[in-house]
Amino acid sequence: SRTHYAEQLVAWARVATESRTPRLASSVGLWESPSQLKRRIAILLDEKLIVLRECSRGWRVGSALGMLLIAGGLSLITLQPAKPAIAKTETDKSFANTGFRPTAMKLASGATVELLAIGTHAQKTQEWWDADGRPCTEPYKVLPATNISPQPKGQIVFRVLGADEGANVRWNTLPASNSGEGSIVVDGKKDPPGYHVHAFEWPKKDKLLSFRVGVATSKWKTLVKGSSSAHVSLEKSIVLSRALSDSHGNAVLVASHNLGDVATRGIAIDKSGRQHASTPKSRVNLSAGVQNQSYWSFAGLRPEDVKTFGLQARDYEWVEFENLPAAPSLSK
Repeated sequence: SRTHYAEQLVAWARVATESRTPRLASSVGLWESPSQLKRRIAILLDEKLIVLRECSRGWRVGSALGMLLIAGGLSLITLQPAKPAIAKTETDKSFANTGFRPTAMKLASGATVELLAIGTHAQKTQEWWDADGRPCTEPYKVLPATNISPQPKGQIVFRVLGADEGANVRWNTLPASNSGEGSIVVDGKKDPPGYHVHAFEWPKKDKLLSFRVGVATSKWKTLVKGSSSAHVSLEKSIVLSRALSDSHGNAVLVASHNLGDVATRGIAIDKSGRQHASTPKSRVNLSAGVQNQSYWSFAGLRPEDVKTFGLQARDYEWVEFENLPAAPSLSK
């Protein structure tokens, strides 16, 4: 009530005279001068004073409009991070008006695998379609793979975005078939970074298939080290060759192993203690069953300067595009 509130003000005023006045206290009306406090109490005890508890209609309408404007403005602002978007590059202009829609999947490492198009390979009539079977025109030029026999009849174009420059990329179709790697020309550039072409034999009886892509970017783990002469690790079933040389005089390491579905690379340590790592492009791999034979060259390093060879590995992170149509007329 008014009377109770006036009594509280008097009580606070008495306490204030006995203690130090806090800073900014006057801003809340608790510690004022005696004349101000006297006027406030007189107003509270005046029975003729009527306190309006409602505002005019104009104020109500204006307040409602103001709240709507504030709510609308705040709705345009978000404090949560935006969902990761597929990185856009200048090559995206090539896809304008082609009718295709890329399908993308993001890895935990931050890299994105984007399936661009599916098509026929080395056929008289070139056809292209996306992951949902929608026909599209060719936004780039794909060169036929020539190192496969018999010639494959299908191909998949994809790219990897946001991965490290030295990332290992591996892919395959399910069910497995005879396959190889083709080349692509985008904006006049052959095989730009991140783009890949998978050419494969597509059995006619299989109307749908799956396409797996693995990207390895984690830290390398050394599995075995040996001198520049041949080294055998029976425990890990790894055989390292002695230091060989290629036609340019560069040091070469050949390793036989059964490591399977992991990324591998050779390393060489020269006599000064410096480590040389092979690059994915310097690797040639042959396989027979579970046994693999890998070949790495080390540019600028001569065989006689090699002190130690080694073999390193790291795991792939996989994504899988399932139920891809074998023709533009087929849908999932």
